[in-house]
Amino acid sequence: MDVFQQYADVHGWGQTVVAIGNFDGVHIGHQALLQAAEDMSAGGTRRVVVLTFDPHPMSVVAPHRSVQALSSLKDRLDLLAYHGVEGTLVQTFDRAFAQLSADEFIQRVLVDALKVRGVVVGFNFGFGSGRSGNVETLRDAGRRMGFELGVVDAVSDAKTDAVSSSRIRQAVASGSLSQASEFLGRPHWLTGLVVPGEQRGRTLGFPTANISPEVTAYPPRGVYAGWLDTGEMLVSAVANIGTKPTFHDAHEQTLEVHALDTEIGDVYGRRVRFYFESQIREERTFSSRETLVAQIGLDCDAARIALADLKPPHRFSL
Repeated sequence: MDVFQQYADVHGWGQTVVAIGNFDGVHIGHQALLQAAEDMSAGGTRRVVVLTFDPHPMSVVAPHRSVQALSSLKDRLDLLAYHGVEGTLVQTFDRAFAQLSADEFIQRVLVDALKVRGVVVGFNFGFGSGRSGNVETLRDAGRRMGFELGVVDAVSDAKTDAVSSSRIRQAVASGSLSQASEFLGRPHWLTGLVVPGEQRGRTLGFPTANISPEVTAYPPRGVYAGWLDTGEMLVSAVANIGTKPTFHDAHEQTLEVHALDTEIGDVYGRRVRFYFESQIREERTFSSRETLVAQIGLDCDAARIALADLKPPHRFSL
C-alpha cells in the first residue's frame, strides 16, 4: 500500500475514491466506510484510498482534550491494507492544515491532490477551519466539480448506540472486552517492543515478555487470558497489567505476558502483540512469594480453560 504524509506529495494514484476519517482501531463503523468506497470504485477502475490524519486533529485544535489512541499508526495502516485499501494519505495535521477553509480543503486536497471521483464520509463529518464544512458542503461541491458523495450512517449495536472509537475506548477502560471485540471486529490488542524487565517472572517459574506498548489503551489492572503473537508464532498466553504491588514496585503500569505451555525463545527487542480475550481476575497484593506463585499457577489454568474453545485471532503483520 502506498503511503504519503502531505497532500501536495501524492502522485501516481490516478482517479480515486477516498474514505475520510481518523480510523483509530479501524472498527466495524470504519469498515462500513471502506466497503462503501469499494462499492463506489466502479469495479476497481478507481483506486480506493483513505485520507486520515496524524496526529489526531483534537491534539491540535483542542489539546486540553487528550485522545487515547486505540492503535498505533503502523497498526492502523496494516489494518487498512488488510481491508483492501490501496493507498493512504496520512496527512500531517498541524496548525497550517487546520486553518484550511472548507473550500480550500475540497479544492487542494480532494480535487487537485487526490483527483477524487468519489468521496465517502460518515454522517457527522465536519472539516475545514472551525469545522465550517459538512456533508451538505461536500454534496454541493460534488455537483459542481463532478465527484460522487457517499454518506454512511452510524453502525449501531443491539442497543442502537453508534459504534465509535470513543465508545471502544470506554469499553476497554471499563473492562468490557467482549463489547470492544464486537465493535472492533477482532480482539482488542496492544502492540509493542519487548524490553528488559527485572527477570522476576523467570525466578518464579513463569517467564514473561515485558512489553512496552505503542499506545496505552489498557483495560483495568488485572490478569487476562489471550494470545501472544511473536511474529514467528501465535500462542495462548496469560497477561498481567499492573504495578506489581506484592513487590512494592514503582507505580508505573506494566504489561507482562507469559506464553502457556510453549517456549518462545529470545524475543527481546522484537515487536510483539497481545490480543485480549477475557479478564481472569483483578490485581491483588499477596502476603508472600509462595502465595503469589500458587495464584499464578491458578491463573494459567484459568487462562487455558478460557481459551480452550476459542478460535485464535487472525494474525496481522508485525
